[in-house]
Amino acid sequence: MKRWRPILIWGGTVAMVASILVLRVSEASSSFAQQGEIETLKEMLDDPTILANAIDSRVSGELTLCMSERGFEYIQNPNPVAAEVAPHFGIATGEPRQELSDPNLEIVRSLTSDQLISYETALYGAPLTTLDGEVVPDSCADRAHRIVKQEIEPALLELDARLDEISAALGSDDRYQAALIDWSRCMRRAQFELASPEEAETLALARFEEAGNDPAALAAAVELERLLAEVDTRCRADTIDPAVINVLLERGSDAAIVLTELLKQLEQR
Repeated sequence: MKRWRPILIWGGTVAMVASILVLRVSEASSSFAQQGEIETLKEMLDDPTILANAIDSRVSGELTLCMSERGFEYIQNPNPVAAEVAPHFGIATGEPRQELSDPNLEIVRSLTSDQLISYETALYGAPLTTLDGEVVPDSCADRAHRIVKQEIEPALLELDARLDEISAALGSDDRYQAALIDWSRCMRRAQFELASPEEAETLALARFEEAGNDPAALAAAVELERLLAEVDTRCRADTIDPAVINVLLERGSDAAIVLTELLKQLEQR
């Protein structure tokens, strides 16, 4: 039986959202300037899937309209509430959050073979068995992505630029550099010689690549990922997180405003 494949947001957005991972922030005090906007930014940096889910939900809404016009039912995916942070980097699972169920699975499962071909042709432009990951022009998937991309791409580019400014500010901030040293010392106490959180994720990913299809090696890689993420989170709490929060308070207001307006824009339909 073919596996139903949900529509994903376009690659540029995925890359931008993924780049935000380097700025993860933990819970902090509530004494923020521009309270609402800064907290919204902090939440997204804590969980980049907040923005990705909002985009996916908006694309899903356009898919619902298009499929209805073509005589098919398609249920818009809700924008989910963020789950608790999982104790891993998302390498083993493919997602750092709990996987959501697709409300359209039941629709697909109820179709006959001929109905499924018609349904997938309306959605993707051709049956999935004939496609190799591409989206056919003028299909509902193509239309939905083009509409949403056209609407939000300027804001995404602006947000990306503001996040670059925050990254640059972190790179030149003495408090952040000192926090990295303290984080590294904390990790060393757990027997990990690492200079930055990025190295922790790189180490975890390398173990998965080395494991190949060996079940024992894969199990060891999963355990290493869990342990690294657990120690990383604990070490960040008193080192990197406070330093990042300080930079957000000083340099994050523009990014926070752009993000808040972008999320509002995505909720308009």
